[in-house]
Amino acid sequence: MKYIAIFGYDENTDVAMACVLSEKPSMEPIAYWKKPIQEIVSLVISNQFKPLNFGIDRNKNLQQDNGSFSRFIKEGSLVILAEFINEKKETVGYRVLSTTNGNPFNMTLADIKQLYLKRKATFKQDNIIFIQNAIVRQYENDITIACYPLKSFEQIEIKAQKIPATVKKVPVTKVEKKSTNTKSVKNDGNSVSQPVSYSSKQEKELALCEELGIDKSIISDPRLSREQMRVLWLSKLKRNALSEYFNNPAMSLDVMKFYANTLTDAAKLENYKPLLAHPELGLSEVRELSKCADLGLSYEDLIGLSADDIYFKRLERDPNFWTTADFSVVQSDAWKDGELFDLMMQEAEHIHSGIV
Repeated sequence: MKYIAIFGYDENTDVAMACVLSEKPSMEPIAYWKKPIQEIVSLVISNQFKPLNFGIDRNKNLQQDNGSFSRFIKEGSLVILAEFINEKKETVGYRVLSTTNGNPFNMTLADIKQLYLKRKATFKQDNIIFIQNAIVRQYENDITIACYPLKSFEQIEIKAQKIPATVKKVPVTKVEKKSTNTKSVKNDGNSVSQPVSYSSKQEKELALCEELGIDKSIISDPRLSREQMRVLWLSKLKRNALSEYFNNPAMSLDVMKFYANTLTDAAKLENYKPLLAHPELGLSEVRELSKCADLGLSYEDLIGLSADDIYFKRLERDPNFWTTADFSVVQSDAWKDGELFDLMMQEAEHIHSGIV
């Protein structure tokens, strides 16, 4: 189902500015219309679009029953397209449409509250209208956002990526005799000498390393299983992975394989160091934390949380997902001027290449 929102209206000419949006969850602009209200109503009915901030009655007349169009104030305002909810059904932010330029973006609850309080201080008004299709109430330095009665917001659920649980089979292995020797062990990039003993299978892995010209100190820790040794030297051979930094025997084989596939660039190492210091983490947690690292987001305080919690915290911190906007000085009625409207739409088309 496609959606439509009106974000500007001239009561003198009965002409409105509307944005047609794609299906959830993206809700990206696919068309902009500047037409008389009745033409927009006809197009909505014929295309079966779902209105987000107005209604159409049985007589095919537009109803301003989800916030009056007079709430499109000259200082600029927002139209809520959908609310983002987590798996606990808690609201974490909103997808909104700017009445200043018709561009949609995502805002956290905290940013919307900050914008509201900033605008109130700027314009020195008690009742600031800056969301056309919502009821905003202030309680001291906090606000609540509610939909109009019987006009609930569309919802987009932010789902954490689930990693299916696997039952690990523990193989029954024979206890092998180990040979004792003194080897140089490289762990976390540092070399230390210590007495070690290996099983015959471990000795074979060490021999393969030597035969292939790989620095065998990366697998010299006798506490490494044969499988871990194989992951470490193969990733060094085939991907030139930074195996010496994730050769901790306390790390699960799955996590080690993950690093073998991802930690191949020295530029990543600095961001991954706090993560590598926690070999006890499971694969799902490491996946989410590594995304924080790749985005350059702080994540040390997230270590120890569940994968789902890390996912939601990452979205809150990701500047590419959320946008902070300030409409305090931009005039939202510029679209009424034909030349200014054309310039505004050219800018919007530059941002959204899918517009027709």
